Amino acid sequence: MSGYLNGSTINVTYKNNPQRYTGGYVTEDFFRIVGVSPIMGRDFTADDNKPGAEKTTILGYEIWKRDFGGDPHIVGQAVRINGKAATIIGVMPENFKFPISEQLWVPLYNEFPLRPRDDARANNSAPAVMGRLKEGVSLDQVNAEFSALGETALSRQPENE
Repeated sequence: MSGYLNGSTINVTYKNNPQRYTGGYVTEDFFRIVGVSPIMGRDFTADDNKPGAEKTTILGYEIWKRDFGGDPHIVGQAVRINGKAATIIGVMPENFKFPISEQLWVPLYNEFPLRPRDDARANNSAPAVMGRLKEGVSLDQVNAEFSALGETALSRQPENE
């Protein structure tokens, strides 16, 4: 399973040239779930997705060509993401803009650390979640399991006790 926030505005500065992109904040399994890998560089790892980890980003092919000059040595280059130092670790295939029109991706929990629900600083933006079915598991089985999990979670809410 993977979580993501899409349609976010992400500011990137490269060689003193600021740009604003539509980006996605994703967990480390995001690209593996959709079955697409970077054509250059590497995918995100669990270490990239931890709060306090060095910031990383993966560029979409089109912005790599247009705004980064199609530099074949772009992987490892320094940029600023939303004002913070980051490193470009990969470039996605041409025309890949998943989940909707994203042009670059950043690790979700590096930017938005998880907080307990009762923490006053908790972020109200819950990520969307997607997953890939295990071979031999039906959609009906998954729906039944998630319905049961949802009912259990709902019954544990303080206002329901």
